[in-house]
Amino acid sequence: VCIKEKSGRTFEDRGECQHVRYRWMRGPIIKPCIFHPHKTSQFRDVTKTYQHYCSKECFLRGWHSLPSEHWNPPESAEHANEDARAEWVEVADTRTYCPSAADIDRPLRL
Repeated sequence: VCIKEKSGRTFEDRGECQHVRYRWMRGPIIKPCIFHPHKTSQFRDVTKTYQHYCSKECFLRGWHSLPSEHWNPPESAEHANEDARAEWVEVADTRTYCPSAADIDRPLRL
C-alpha cells in the first residue's frame, strides 16, 4: 500500500508500521446494466421497466424495445427509500481483505 503524507512524501507500508490503520468498507449494491452485465449501472428506469442501465443509449434501448417479460416489478416506496439511505459498512481492519459472496455487486473501499 502506497501512503502519501500531507507534506507530499510517499512511502510503502508492508504491514510493519504501527501507526497505519486499515479499514475496508463495503458499499451499497450497484446492479449491472441489463444489456452489458460487465458494466455497472448509471441509470435506473423507475417508471416502466424498473431495470438498470450503463448509459443513456442503453436506457433508451430498454425503454423502446425491452420485452415486458424482462421488466422488473415496481418497488414499494419503503424499499426505494432504503436504497437511497444505503450506508458503507466496515468489513475488515486488516492490511489485506479477501472479498466474499456478500461483496458481489458492491464497491469496496480501503
